[in-house]
Amino acid sequence: MEPRVRVAVCITAGGRLLLVAHGKGGRRYWLLPGGGVERGETLLEAARRELREETGMEAEIGRLVLVCEAIEPGGRHLVNLVFAAHRADDLDTALRLAKEFDLRAELDLASEGYLMADRLAAAKVAVVVHPTMQRPSEMETFNSHLCNAAVLAEHKVPLAIGTGYEDYVPKTRVLRHEAGMAMVNGLGFERALSAVTLDAAKVLGIDDRFGSIEAGKVADLVLYDGDPFEHATHVTQTIQDGRVVYDRGEYLKLPFARRALPLTGGGVGCCLGAW
Repeated sequence: MEPRVRVAVCITAGGRLLLVAHGKGGRRYWLLPGGGVERGETLLEAARRELREETGMEAEIGRLVLVCEAIEPGGRHLVNLVFAAHRADDLDTALRLAKEFDLRAELDLASEGYLMADRLAAAKVAVVVHPTMQRPSEMETFNSHLCNAAVLAEHKVPLAIGTGYEDYVPKTRVLRHEAGMAMVNGLGFERALSAVTLDAAKVLGIDDRFGSIEAGKVADLVLYDGDPFEHATHVTQTIQDGRVVYDRGEYLKLPFARRALPLTGGGVGCCLGAW
């Protein structure tokens, strides 16, 4: 059988998710609207066409949310969904949907996860926790807690530490700073390090290639001159796929004015290929 590319469209409104009912072999099940990409179509064109064919709706397609490959022995059909929610009641809704429709669910943000850590553990769902220093800037994040990651870890909830925040204009925080704050608020060094390396790779399902230093895995490494969670620590080298793409020693040989340029112009450093 030739491999086939499939697209699906995620539409939410009022806390509800649009699913399309299907039937096969006397069994009824629900999927996101979508289907196979036809020859000559882009992914966006296919998404618009499938949405129109299955629901009669016309819509502007936003950014790509998730790429998922799910093939298991025995041919089990899995739908993998990531639910982004802060409040405990919304997280409970995600757990209910996952159970009702036999979905493999993961949770993102989960600001009030510590209030229901036992239920998250029982559901065996992974959580990409909000940035530790997330501001309680809205009602949904009012109960944010610096110990959230620590409480989830104590309950054996699989977790990674995220950096995205403030959904009205997506921004990102510095990952090792957020992990460092989680560390001193109960997570501890080993669990904090794992939450941004091996445990994060397990949540994404790529731990067979990433997340730890082992023979046969991809050589993506960052080397430091001290504790990686100490703000004054410097990156000495960045290695991508076994190749050094940043060397602090070489970087410091550049004239100061050139090194300071990204700070004044909003650009990126030389390790990202800007110079």
